[in-house]
Amino acid sequence: MRFCLTFFLFVLASCNTPKISEAPLKSESIIEPTSDGIMVTKYVLSPSTSSCQEAVSAFGSSLTNQSLEKSLRTEGVQTRIIDTIDLPAVIATIGKVEDKSIVWHGQVLQWRDVVQRRVPSEGILITESGHAHFVNSGYLSLLARSWLLQRDDVLQIYLQLIPSWHVPKMGGIILGQGAVAEQSTLFEELRIELLLRDDEALVLFSELREVKKSNGPSVEGDAPARLGEAILGGSVGSGKVVLLVVEANILPRE
Repeated sequence: MRFCLTFFLFVLASCNTPKISEAPLKSESIIEPTSDGIMVTKYVLSPSTSSCQEAVSAFGSSLTNQSLEKSLRTEGVQTRIIDTIDLPAVIATIGKVEDKSIVWHGQVLQWRDVVQRRVPSEGILITESGHAHFVNSGYLSLLARSWLLQRDDVLQIYLQLIPSWHVPKMGGIILGQGAVAEQSTLFEELRIELLLRDDEALVLFSELREVKKSNGPSVEGDAPARLGEAILGGSVGSGKVVLLVVEANILPRE
């Protein structure tokens, strides 16, 4: 299917900001390699290197927006754009795979969460832009949308990702009807926007180190986790690396 620039601008203008619905939209798609779109694979690895950033930097390229890349790094997320064929080498450089999950999303014309973490009942202390926040309900998610785009006779996958937090409303509202969440935050300053070629992938990874206790006159307990670590980390233990791979797939045209 050929998507012209006019359609792209129309969609971008009408859907620029994601609406947080009462609960995260979760894809139930199965892998279907006979169509265009994105596939998201999440790896949990036991690292064999003390510096994953240095190891991964040997592959691919960095984001064009250096300021954004720095902000993401501050929040505990490293990024890299790689050729998909290099993914096994990237993984081998980091360490051993302990867990893996794959979801085929295809083209995502409406915002959808591709990573989701329910906030534990005891709450979690996170930092964002250097400020600490105690979150005791709702979901931490990575929202995405993506579609095929033609530019200069070259087909590419347009991709956007935004970290978010929201608390769904309780009640009988049907999921997907555009209900506004009871509380929500979109971390717009961390929005990733880029074009991927066929068989090219965006890699996001977070090194989960042991969380030390904080002691003081008014605070005692776990030290806060950075936003990226909180979203990608989930319930995995310390001393792990979480690798999220968003891979573009574009069918050949005659």
